[in-house]
Amino acid sequence: MKFGSRAAKRIALALTLACALAPFAHARTVKQKKQAASVMLENANRLRDNLLGTPESDREHKDYAKVIDLYRKVYYTAPSLAKADIAVLAVAELLDDEGRIFNDPKSFKDAIGQLAFLRREYPGSKHRVEALFTIGEIYRDDLKDPEQAKATFQDYLKHYPHSQLAPKAMQAIAEIDSAGDAPSPFKKKGTKAQRGQQHSRGKGCVG
Repeated sequence: MKFGSRAAKRIALALTLACALAPFAHARTVKQKKQAASVMLENANRLRDNLLGTPESDREHKDYAKVIDLYRKVYYTAPSLAKADIAVLAVAELLDDEGRIFNDPKSFKDAIGQLAFLRREYPGSKHRVEALFTIGEIYRDDLKDPEQAKATFQDYLKHYPHSQLAPKAMQAIAEIDSAGDAPSPFKKKGTKAQRGQQHSRGKGCVG
């Protein structure tokens, strides 16, 4: 019984010490993770520079995936790293570039998701405001979705009416509205084509 009592006390003491030392062990772990993430960020930056220095015709999806994965490991490893938001933004920029080069709508949508992630997870980032404007640009220029682009630019003006990009957002909305009001040149072409088909069919009947 005495042996069992002493063992129980040792176990209790060990648990108490573990609980007391846990915060310090966690702090060291966080520090180590941040150090590792900083090295990953430096390596990712070098890989990105090499990729962007390669002619576009020589780039492949796997080249982008390699750099993107390394950037993602930065904020997965240490989400509280001071430069974690930069890694998130770099992923968005690479996805947008990949979409442009390979004409890949999925990459554009993934870039939008990444920018939304930046805004949600890093509200204190200095890139947060610009990220929303960039989402509007991707909808407008890359995905050719004027409705979503307009909604995004309107959302931007709602939240940041006095920002430096506010005039550009207003101009973008005006251009989208103007393009929507303009008559489509394809309607006349379609009518002429239909007239041509009818004329051709008429000739066939006469023959």
